[in-house]
Amino acid sequence: MGLVFGILATLGYTLAGIILRDLADDTDPYWVSCIKAIPTLVLALWLIGQRRKRSAEPIQFPLKLLPLLLGIGVIVQIGGNAGSQWAFEVVGLAITIPLMFGTLIVSSALFGVMMFGERLTRRTVIAVVLLTLAVSVLSLAARSEEQAITNPEGEPSQQVAMTAEPTDVTGDAATATTSLAVLGVIVACLSGVAYAISHAAIRRYTSPEIPLSVPLAIF
Repeated sequence: MGLVFGILATLGYTLAGIILRDLADDTDPYWVSCIKAIPTLVLALWLIGQRRKRSAEPIQFPLKLLPLLLGIGVIVQIGGNAGSQWAFEVVGLAITIPLMFGTLIVSSALFGVMMFGERLTRRTVIAVVLLTLAVSVLSLAARSEEQAITNPEGEPSQQVAMTAEPTDVTGDAATATTSLAVLGVIVACLSGVAYAISHAAIRRYTSPEIPLSVPLAIF
């Protein structure tokens, strides 16, 4: 079942990314991040209420964990949600999603070893490497396809013009365009790391006494 839920989570992230990309051009990324968090908060609070009603075992949440989880929540909201939303606008969906998932895969494997003492078997290492190579190849292919798209007048689309190597600008303008694209790639990778941090924290701080809904409400 863990594999099934993992696949469903990946599909959910991808579907959400498609919708968020559609909002990226004319919506503030921080506002999108705020609105996106509301359904999770409402659902988490409802689950906490159901737990208190139906379970004789109370939720035992140490208050000393609250500052740490709040800090992780800030990382997730700014570095993960707002960062990926900004990267959608700068480098596009086809580049942001593969980069985000590639860094998420690698970071999650590293956190598993460092935080939980998990053993990376040879098969796991090979799988991580192959998945990382796969998302890298897909990202390069997607970039090439995106740069080949033109609008009806034959001019490059706005997104392509932003991410492609500039051919009609020189000097500071060309450097600024390239730097923005590089920054978009970096932010997309950092958003994957931010999501990996949240996943590691959820695993670390959930238990029979602290249900999953508690860190979800904080994040």
